Amino acid sequence: MRFKQLISPMPTLSSPNAATTLAEKQILTPEQTGAAPLSHSHTTFMVAIIAAAIVAVAAFVLMYLSWRQGSSLQERLTQTQQQNAQLTSKAAELQEALDNTPEPIPFFYARAESGTGTHLVEVDPKTGDERTVFTLPESLGGFDALAVPRVGFDGRVFLTWIPTSYDWLAPNVYPFNVKTDSELIKASFSDDLPKDQQAVAISPDETMIAAVYSEGLNNDKFSDALVVWNLLTGEPTSLLTIDPSESFAGYEALIDDIPMQSGFTLRWVSRDCVFTQAHLVDEETNARSQASGYTRCVE
Repeated sequence: MRFKQLISPMPTLSSPNAATTLAEKQILTPEQTGAAPLSHSHTTFMVAIIAAAIVAVAAFVLMYLSWRQGSSLQERLTQTQQQNAQLTSKAAELQEALDNTPEPIPFFYARAESGTGTHLVEVDPKTGDERTVFTLPESLGGFDALAVPRVGFDGRVFLTWIPTSYDWLAPNVYPFNVKTDSELIKASFSDDLPKDQQAVAISPDETMIAAVYSEGLNNDKFSDALVVWNLLTGEPTSLLTIDPSESFAGYEALIDDIPMQSGFTLRWVSRDCVFTQAHLVDEETNARSQASGYTRCVE
């Protein structure tokens, strides 16, 4: 710090207090050069405080960002775990359904060979491989595959036996279990079928056989009736009984120039429903009225 001296004009020493006055006037005052600068140590301290504050803010920001990212990752992890649990459960359900899915039903057909007989052949539905499951000697006649149930298949195939001197007017049913049987045994209800091949019809799923009973086609057990037989149980269900004045309708053919009815109108219109026709018959003239249609379903 610099100092300057303020000097006043020397007063005369005419008075006794002049010396004292002169001494009092000689006053030293500092030179006003502006504010004093901060020391180096003080500046360094302030910079350190600011730097520490910046570092603290940066650390807080990083902590916040890490927390946000961690929270988001945790949510995604939870969602992934939930989705994985759902997929695992669904996979278990599908595997259970696959394990419980029955094997596809084989295809069967009859193959006749001269000198050996008729063979029941099973065809693998996956590979197409064939194997012979039964052979009927030629001396016993032959057979044809009548039905292979597409629902509730238990190994039984239903065959129609064709004897050496067969009568086509006599349909018959022989169930044959391809897993256990070795011979043909007639079904208990076979003799109750009408004596006309055209009076029966197999259902689309091959589990039932519909039959119409008209005069002269069978015994009196089922007279003028539409009956459905369950091949798997052998039980009959009567669906329709027509009036005695009616007759199940078919088509007419000329036999020796005489119009005669031949066959029957009988067909399945769905898996459970069958259609037939009947018309009134004049007892005196034997004239037939226009046929009426009947559709009946198995419950």
